[in-house]
Amino acid sequence: METLHQIGIELTGIGKMLKDGPWKVPVYQRSYAWEEIHVQDLLRDLGEAIARDEKEYFLGSVVITNSSSPSPEIVDGQQRLATTTILLAAIRDYLSQHNDPDRAHDIEYEFLFDKSLRTQERTPKLHLNSADNEFFFKTVLQPHGHPDRKTAPEKNKLSHSRLLKAHELATRHVAELAKSDNNPLFDLVEFLENQASVIAVKVPGDADAFTIFETLNDRGLALAITDLLKNYLFKVSGPKRIEEAKQRWVTMTATLEAVEDETIIPDFIRHYWSSKFGLTRDKHLYEEFKKHVTSPSASITYATELESESRLYAAMISPSHQYWNQQTVTARDYMDILNTLGMTRLRPLVLSVLGTFSSKKEVQKALRLMVNWSVRLLITGGGGAGTIEITYAEKAKKIRDGSIKNSEELRKAIKQVFPTDRQFEDAFAIASVSKSRIARYYLQALERQKSGESQPEWVPNENPDDINLEHIMPEKPSGQWMGMDPDILRTYTKRIGNLCLMKSKENSALGNEDFDSKKKRYEKSSYALTVEVAKFDAWGQDEIHQRQHSLAKLAVKTWPSKV
Repeated sequence: METLHQIGIELTGIGKMLKDGPWKVPVYQRSYAWEEIHVQDLLRDLGEAIARDEKEYFLGSVVITNSSSPSPEIVDGQQRLATTTILLAAIRDYLSQHNDPDRAHDIEYEFLFDKSLRTQERTPKLHLNSADNEFFFKTVLQPHGHPDRKTAPEKNKLSHSRLLKAHELATRHVAELAKSDNNPLFDLVEFLENQASVIAVKVPGDADAFTIFETLNDRGLALAITDLLKNYLFKVSGPKRIEEAKQRWVTMTATLEAVEDETIIPDFIRHYWSSKFGLTRDKHLYEEFKKHVTSPSASITYATELESESRLYAAMISPSHQYWNQQTVTARDYMDILNTLGMTRLRPLVLSVLGTFSSKKEVQKALRLMVNWSVRLLITGGGGAGTIEITYAEKAKKIRDGSIKNSEELRKAIKQVFPTDRQFEDAFAIASVSKSRIARYYLQALERQKSGESQPEWVPNENPDDINLEHIMPEKPSGQWMGMDPDILRTYTKRIGNLCLMKSKENSALGNEDFDSKKKRYEKSSYALTVEVAKFDAWGQDEIHQRQHSLAKLAVKTWPSKV
């Protein structure tokens, strides 16, 4: 780290700091993260400080690196700078709309933009990271009435929605302030420029910035685990390899954000780490990370692995990912089923399987086992979440270590914690299911087993408009069901034995019809298990019990302990 005299520390107004721009948020820094509550807190605190005539209101610290370059980079503090810019843009917009174009122009070219004397080109004072900058420019920095202001947020970009919400809150706040007779908007602008203070810490190199970043206390959001890991990784990579570490981090985040929003990143890092070293909780991840990443070469090794494994993790979430072109269609379908069942605890194990098993057949068999284990655990509620999660991570590590080489070795290593056939059948015979997507999967899988399709190609997100989930005894009783005991209805309507599948064209108006009327439609169904319901003379508790016991025996064959 540089000596203290090489690090500049200055107390300055956040508005004055914006005037001294341009500032740039590096591509690898997180996107706009302030939620509504953080923006509201800032707006309220500023208003109260002005009302109390405070001489100074401290907003926290801003860490700047490469401060001698034309566009110094903001390593920490971008959330406050962005939100302050949004507030100043809202004031400009209000003045522009209320016949005060001169003051609107002054705010725009003091705090929001520079303008080239030669070309007259406008350059923003604050550039956000690559994920947010264009959207920020169009929807916040562009003046009121500009067509770009109608730009919609990109899919999977929560930061865009947050920027819009922050701008909406700031616009509303400015309109409320303007109702007063004593020009509070100008008081607010002057307060932001001179009295809303930040400590600007200017350092000559990245490593110094990352060290300071780690020790400073952010005003708005606590340091996210991804920020801590990223900055530690960059710091340890050293000046010769930091650009390589940055590029790999950027590629990783872009890969993951292509399939889901940025909230997936900490889950991915934790699941990756658990798959290598055993179950690691969020609160321990940073300390464990520091134990292993102790040199520039180790930093690059892990940055490279994160980049590579992020592609597998993205494939786990998206069935359309190109990775599945290397695997069987059935393996892809099993992965999709695991997502439908909500089996995120399995992800360290899946990550190890996808990254280690070289045979398509072994990948498919391992995923099939995981589907079967997942259904058995969901039905029995057994094992304990903590125990199962530890087991998954331990076996994931053994796969990485080479102790488990194929699906059969995996099955033997993990079978002790999963329900036996008898336990599964008994639990299935009395099971209820409240989530329709899971109920539809159970019934589809049972139907295919009944039809002899033991390893079906299956799309779990089939359109519910095409295939309906039918409650034989209706959830909302009418007709013959009106006399039913409410406790019985609550207990039995969601039992698996009371559910069946109907194609929408076969089920256009069943609703709450009596059972005799429903039978006529059931017996014409395309589904064998639905046709069997029509063989009952009546429908109540006994019939639900009888049918569900039959389905339980079929379930043992549908989700076997061996594949």
